[in-house]
Amino acid sequence: MPPELTSPQLVWPAAAAGVALLLWAVRPRPVRSLREKVGDAAGGARDHDIDLVLNWLPPESANDRRRSPRRGGAPTPIRVAIFPDADPRAAEEGLVLDRSAGGLCFAAHRRFPQGVGVYVRSESAPAGSPWVGVVVRHCRDHGDHFLIGCSFLGAPPWNVLLLFG
Repeated sequence: MPPELTSPQLVWPAAAAGVALLLWAVRPRPVRSLREKVGDAAGGARDHDIDLVLNWLPPESANDRRRSPRRGGAPTPIRVAIFPDADPRAAEEGLVLDRSAGGLCFAAHRRFPQGVGVYVRSESAPAGSPWVGVVVRHCRDHGDHFLIGCSFLGAPPWNVLLLFG
């Protein structure tokens, strides 16, 4: 092999370029927010179109067993906690996608087992607003997040219900 191809002046830059390429390939990826994940599931729709795209439930029919009509709307940020006295900042992130007087459907990063009781609170709720108890009725895997359908443990006051969108 010719000496000019094995000289240290050529080997070290090539090795440095290889290390730089390896470090670039294994760099940490940014963590996507729940709003970004839900938006991706909606096909990159604009915020005001998301509720139209995310209407994944079948349309209401005459034999629907729901006691109150459900409605979409803009995704509303909530906090989800196992205990009602949790610090709202320490509780998990969620987004309400569908709501009714009897319950709501929210997106979350993790699965919640069917039949488990959890507490939800709107992020826009004023200080001192109550946590609202819900029971998980179903949990569906939706790719990189989960859709959780819940029913309220008791009818929340109207002013609290309006905080969920």
